[in-house]
Amino acid sequence: MFSVNLAKIRAENCGQEELATCARPFQVLQSSTDLSIATKKEELDKICPDLTRGLHCIRSYTRRCMTLEQRNRFNKLYNGTHQFVRDLCREGPYQNEFLTHAPCLQRVRPDYEVCGRKYHNTVSVITQHQQQQQQHHQARHERHHQQQPNHHTAAGRDAEADVRTVCCSFIEYLDCSESVAKKTCGWETAKFTRGFLDKMSSNLINMYCEDYYNSNKCPSTQSAGISVKPSSITSFLVLLVPSVLSFVSTCFSGFSLLRLR
Repeated sequence: MFSVNLAKIRAENCGQEELATCARPFQVLQSSTDLSIATKKEELDKICPDLTRGLHCIRSYTRRCMTLEQRNRFNKLYNGTHQFVRDLCREGPYQNEFLTHAPCLQRVRPDYEVCGRKYHNTVSVITQHQQQQQQHHQARHERHHQQQPNHHTAAGRDAEADVRTVCCSFIEYLDCSESVAKKTCGWETAKFTRGFLDKMSSNLINMYCEDYYNSNKCPSTQSAGISVKPSSITSFLVLLVPSVLSFVSTCFSGFSLLRLR
């Protein structure tokens, strides 16, 4: 009975609801990741304690609820986010530089939202299909049981196309964000903005999008309504970027998202 109760408590404490609670302080960063969350030191002093508590909460969650392999993968991808919050909320050169650029970045926030619209539309298409995929997975598996090798081949092609779609859309978002900052705020602010985005996404790009970064493999324009099917890799990427901090409230509804190929 005692072991059963422990298992029940563990299951309850490792659900999506608890993770959503951990991520709640990061909602201030969720809308567009545009660095306009604060323009004064006093504003940072108000939000940083909540951000720090959110980091501690997420760290506790990963230690209790993930395997070592899952935790290592998560931490590798999450490192840039943790470093950003740490540097932002600690008095020093990075915080000072942030406060220098923040007023102009706040003025161009609507333009950042335009940059992110196409990417978020792509995210929406993929995530809308995710629940349907989960519901039909078992039926599809049974229906194609005799053609399992061909099914895996098709799934592999779908996954590759999905990763390309997400990576190219995100890279376009990075370039657009830098361009917006440069046009209105100048080169130094653009460089700071790109540095922030690179810090948040560098491991993600290195692990999954390196083949598309600084290459001619991405189309110059993508249809925002492109039809893509979800895969475990793509779902994880979609929920990681660009709102790396806010993704934690939804991406672990099932640990299968962390069992990357």
